[in-house]
Amino acid sequence: MKYLAAFLTILLFACAASSLKVFDSPGDQFEYAKKLYQDEKYDQAIEAFQTVIFRFHGTSLADSVTFYLGMCYFNQEEYILAVGEFRRLLTNYPTSPLADQAHYMVARSYFRDSPDNVGLEQDGVKKAIQTAENFLEDFPNSPYRPNARTLLDSCHARLAEKDFKNGMVYYKIGDKRAARIYFEGVVTNYSIPEWVGKSLYMLAEIDWNEEKFDDAKAKLNNMMNAFPDHEWYNKAKDKYEEVLAKIENEQQSSADERAQE
Repeated sequence: MKYLAAFLTILLFACAASSLKVFDSPGDQFEYAKKLYQDEKYDQAIEAFQTVIFRFHGTSLADSVTFYLGMCYFNQEEYILAVGEFRRLLTNYPTSPLADQAHYMVARSYFRDSPDNVGLEQDGVKKAIQTAENFLEDFPNSPYRPNARTLLDSCHARLAEKDFKNGMVYYKIGDKRAARIYFEGVVTNYSIPEWVGKSLYMLAEIDWNEEKFDDAKAKLNNMMNAFPDHEWYNKAKDKYEEVLAKIENEQQSSADERAQE
């Protein structure tokens, strides 16, 4: 039975391989594989691209083949396999005209490999940030620089959201000190309007609860001036008016006390 299973495995592989065309030149084999890729037949395209490497050692198309293998894995959501191919291109063909795009795709693959749920670890996002920053340093003239900056914005937004939501968890359980640390971290470390604005508002709420009304007023004022189109703008405005009223009441009470002395 063991030998029969091995034979059937070999037979199935041979049948699968026979469904793909094999050409006598690396160029024709590459174009065939590329057509499979364009038709989104990624499994077949991977096999066809690998055929170029195995049958035509030393071909000048090796960097392009490696890049397309990475793209096949990327489109199959096999992001770590994609990283492996793109890094292979950077290591083996550092002067390739595809090197900048491959470097950018490493960063993009790391980002896509990271879970959308910010409650989970975002190690992939952190790797994407480091890779994208290295890309911007290494390729000052690349046409993919705007893409890398957009990717960095997405990475920072993901981490800012994670820190804000961590702050909200601590705020809701009454640990205002820990919540303040997270909200201040968002304001200090990121420039994402949604999360910076929300963090400023929550810091003002903490100041309000601690009766630091002048501090709350300053943060709400900063939030409204910096983000006039923020979804929490009206909420901040209402809180700002409440804080002003409290400050005025305290000032009036102090004045009345001095008058009675």
